[in-house]
This record gives sequence, C-alpha cells and structure tokens, in this order.
Amino acid sequence: MGSSGAVIIVGTRKERSFFVSVLRNVMLMIMIMHAYGLYRSQIFYLQTKIMGDSSSSSIKHSKFLEVD
Repeated sequence: MGSSGAVIIVGTRKERSFFVSVLRNVMLMIMIMHAYGLYRSQIFYLQTKIMGDSSSSSIKHSKFLEVD
C-alpha cells in the first residue's frame, strides 16, 4: 500500500502538472478568503473555539484584528 501511494504521488508528468494546477487553485481560494477578512476571521474564531483553551490567545488576537 505504501509503495503504491508513492507511485501515485510521483505519477506521470501530466498528473504532476494537474496536481500543480490544483495547488494553484487552492492558493487562489486562500487569497480570496483573505480578501473577505471578516468572513475569514469568523471561521478562524470558530476553529480556535473548537480547539479549546490552548488557543484562547489566538481568539483574542483575531478579535483584535476584527476591530482593526
């Protein structure tokens, strides 16, 4: 199973270029998410809330950014 997974990751040249294009689309989506600052910070706030007390400082930081 492990070796076949490695083969899939390496793949052919065409598959690799497809993977790169998918990565580009993901990066583009991330940039769009950053454009929606409030929307992004709300999701970040929910994620940190789910994660728990260890990320409470991150929640405060995102709140501060929202005020800005």
